[in-house]
Amino acid sequence: MEEKPRKEHRKKKKRRETVEVKMDYVPGKEGDFRPFVSYFPTGFDPVAKSEGVAAAGEESTGLADIRVYRGSDRLKAKQHQLVMATSQGQVDFVGMNYTGEAAAWQPCSYVIGVFDKEKGSLKLVPLGGEKIFRMEPRIRGVNYDQDAKAATGDDTPHEVQTREMGLLKRRQLTETFGNQKSRSQALQAERGVVKEEALGDAEEIETLFQEAGQNDALLTTDQVLQQANMSLSRNVPPHDVTATTPEGAYPLDRLIMQEEWKALDVKEIKMAAKKSSAEEALRQSDTYPNFVLSRLQRIRVEGDKEGNKKRAHILVYLRHLLTFNNASASLIRKAAVDPLGNPGLSGHGKPVDLADELSIPGVVVARFLKQFTSETFSTDDRFGGRQRGKDHRDLLVSYVLLLGLAVDDFQTDPFDLAVELKMTLSQLRPHYRELGCKFERCSAGERQELGDSIQNMQGKWKVTLPVPLQFPQVVTSRARSRRGR
Repeated sequence: MEEKPRKEHRKKKKRRETVEVKMDYVPGKEGDFRPFVSYFPTGFDPVAKSEGVAAAGEESTGLADIRVYRGSDRLKAKQHQLVMATSQGQVDFVGMNYTGEAAAWQPCSYVIGVFDKEKGSLKLVPLGGEKIFRMEPRIRGVNYDQDAKAATGDDTPHEVQTREMGLLKRRQLTETFGNQKSRSQALQAERGVVKEEALGDAEEIETLFQEAGQNDALLTTDQVLQQANMSLSRNVPPHDVTATTPEGAYPLDRLIMQEEWKALDVKEIKMAAKKSSAEEALRQSDTYPNFVLSRLQRIRVEGDKEGNKKRAHILVYLRHLLTFNNASASLIRKAAVDPLGNPGLSGHGKPVDLADELSIPGVVVARFLKQFTSETFSTDDRFGGRQRGKDHRDLLVSYVLLLGLAVDDFQTDPFDLAVELKMTLSQLRPHYRELGCKFERCSAGERQELGDSIQNMQGKWKVTLPVPLQFPQVVTSRARSRRGR
């Protein structure tokens, strides 16, 4: 059999003409706001010829004219606010670069290319996202202000000029042409309007006012303040406002728990109180704060064995409190054991055993973590774990101040603890007042009895704890002014 020749189905490739083009980039100039790009989402063709619009024998494009409005420079707007408008017959197309999708973040930048075939040049002009307009159709004679319709409750063109409507219009005008300060002021004025829907049922409100008018047992200002002071939650250690002694006002067994008391090792400090060599060794070890070392004589009082033992436990507990207070935030955050005895948070760095790191008994560390920290959860290693807030720090300072008072028989010089807490006396004074303490200056005679040999602020002030406890009270501005006189 003879083979038939195969037909060639190859299409002839059109030769593409190669043109050498010189590309020129035209950077945008300061103050220029052209060119613009507009698009019509309705499918309207802006370059098509319209029928029945132009006179006989004349051609007309789809667009009658194009107008661009720009915000005045004297309004000092931070960005150019532009309005682009065009019309075709009875329909206007309006686009704005500061409302709708144009008000959102514009992550892209664009470039317009203008090709001159005769010169063989291509000019590239930058175009920002704020210069792209979405042209929305607007039929003449139709009110498109939906906010105005919602405010009046109908579609009639006659709007009720209420204060709320005036604020709304003012805000719209400010958002269009105002600066940042005027926008904030308009927003604050709008928030000050109490709307009807925020008041609830009108009948219930009327009943409430009637009951209030018939109630003769209205509280006076003093009674309201008294109730406010009684219900005020204070960030202070456990206390007894009815106690008649300073020791009973802040019971020691509620400041230091029984299991903590048993875990405190007082052998080292009691030995230092008895022997000068042991005291010198303790000072050289740099493991006890100066406040504790300066009060070793408090635990070697003749004939007061029980009192010496109690003060020794308080001094050791104070040492642990000050050590915990000076621990870094990262060390606390990585605590390996929480107050319930569970392992620390995983995924937040290598866990740290605070009992070994700070030389504090485990039961005491657990109490400190429960009392003076809170647990936070975060996927970020820098923020998870246990944190110490301002309330926690203030409570810890209160414990330190109260135990310092107890060691000094409730009359102490605040200077030493201010140094240990790295605070000034002015910063420490509100903490004492919050505990009900009295902060007063020492008289000249008292300073002479003390020798007045130490300079700076030591010896100039003394703190006592009057009983029954008197906490700072909430007062009115009128009472405060009378008290200032």
